[in-house]
Amino acid sequence: MPRLLIACAAVGVMLVSARAASAQSGSRLIVSAYGGMQATTTTFVDRFTFPLNVEDASLDADYRVDRSPSWDGQVGIRLWRGLGVAVGVSYFEDEAGARVQASLPHPFFFNRDRSIAGDASSLTRSELAIHVPVEWTLPLSGRLDLTVSGGPSVVRVKQRLVQGVEFSETFPFDQATYTGVTTDVSRDTGVGFNLGGEGRVRLTAHLVGVFGARFSRGRVDLRAADRRTVDLDAGGLRLGAGVGVRFW
Repeated sequence: MPRLLIACAAVGVMLVSARAASAQSGSRLIVSAYGGMQATTTTFVDRFTFPLNVEDASLDADYRVDRSPSWDGQVGIRLWRGLGVAVGVSYFEDEAGARVQASLPHPFFFNRDRSIAGDASSLTRSELAIHVPVEWTLPLSGRLDLTVSGGPSVVRVKQRLVQGVEFSETFPFDQATYTGVTTDVSRDTGVGFNLGGEGRVRLTAHLVGVFGARFSRGRVDLRAADRRTVDLDAGGLRLGAGVGVRFW
């Protein structure tokens, strides 16, 4: 059975390649731009300690980056039949937030920590990525082409991180109240991959409508102000639509 499946897949690939070879005509270069949505959410956790009242206080920040508008641009060139290569740029930004929980040592007694919790907002996250996918284009009809792609990505992440917690307390200091956080901006670059699919509808001789999806993933190690490292995933699933211009 596995050999039969492999043989069927091979025949399918040859048929599709033959169709692409016979139907492939038109532009060798396409420049496209479109807007869309970062359709997935991203979470990560940062846990660290800091000195307070001759002991170590601890802080946990659980971050959430929500769905946000995204913008993409790409230049692609056809090399041979349906095979091509492209260079794309994507960007998105979100006013991320975090759930903050901290354990604070008592100013008078050892091992008598006080727990506080609250929400931190405006922890802005932005991602600027460069994608270099290899593409294969399949003509589906006289006006519609389907392109599948994949390749490496480089992503630059800018994230505002929680650096400390602010709180109020009154004598006898058995309780404390969360009032906010202190923050700082961290930046770093990571590498990863991208996979995508795009439909291209020919509107005129040079103008095409484009729509599709791209999933990318990269690992970034942010360096906080106190030199601790915060590991997080960048990228996600993006859906978008726009226009492209074809050149011969």
